[in-house]
Amino acid sequence: MTKRQTHFVSVIIPNRNQVKLLSKVLTALEKQDSAFTSYQVIVIDDGSTDGTVSFLNKFSQKTKMDFNWLRLNAHNAGLARNRGVLSAKGDLLIFLDADTIPQNNLVSGHLDFHLKRDFDNSVLMGAIQISPDLDKPEQARYYVYKLTGDHTGNHPVNWWYYRTANTSLKKALFDQIGGFKTSLSALEDSELAYRLSQKGVQFYYKASVGVVDDHIVSLQEYLEKGRKYGASIATWYIQTPELRHELARRYGVDAPVISRYKRIKYSIRNIVVNRYTIPIILRIGVAMRYMWRRLTRRFFICVYRYYIRKEFNNTLQKFDRVLQIY
Repeated sequence: MTKRQTHFVSVIIPNRNQVKLLSKVLTALEKQDSAFTSYQVIVIDDGSTDGTVSFLNKFSQKTKMDFNWLRLNAHNAGLARNRGVLSAKGDLLIFLDADTIPQNNLVSGHLDFHLKRDFDNSVLMGAIQISPDLDKPEQARYYVYKLTGDHTGNHPVNWWYYRTANTSLKKALFDQIGGFKTSLSALEDSELAYRLSQKGVQFYYKASVGVVDDHIVSLQEYLEKGRKYGASIATWYIQTPELRHELARRYGVDAPVISRYKRIKYSIRNIVVNRYTIPIILRIGVAMRYMWRRLTRRFFICVYRYYIRKEFNNTLQKFDRVLQIY
């Protein structure tokens, strides 16, 4: 028996209303260069209403993979992943998203990395490439997937780069850290990475282990993500005092820890971008989308960041009111 055969891999995929892309993801997982006996695939459907349940029932009956799926109605990606891990048989976890289509070396690439490191407490991040098909006017999201630093998986990179899609770590390490915090509706991956870093875990990036993001994000989805980010940043800010200054700096929120200069800067920004000007900004952005996408992207980002700041402040105020009651 070879060394690789002594390890089993569990691929964890949360899904909500992504049945068309999920179908592509599962088809790609069936074409891995690894034997079916070396990995399992677990899909956690979190309240989908787009026919996902019917699709998963049919897929589970015909696939040759070790495949399992389960149903939740929590609308929380962290909780969905935690639930998937409870059903995992592997000693190595690979997290994948329902809209990230893997290359055929996903399983073998992650496993080889951890084997070479003798399954130490390391986290591997693979590459996320953007599908050329997403270069369309209706695509609203601004991408920040490109990483700086070592791309070979030989030298650590900053834990802030961690995002759940196309990443792997030992199941024992995930269990030890307590999994994802379900109090966050977004940024649960960054928060997990922070706790791992505090335990001395190092993060690596390997560009040759890739997936392709094929998800068209509507303007409504994009702005809703900004709201979720704002609320989650505030929750994380409240729970982790030692990280407050970095959170405020990184996400540009008007927190008590920021400098007076930045407070003035944010006040000016709020004069320009507010609930009265946002409809105008969005109309201009949408109207120009077919002519000058790079410029209209800036319009959308301005509104996206407004919602981050707004929900951040709203969440902090709710927390303060609770403290006053008690």
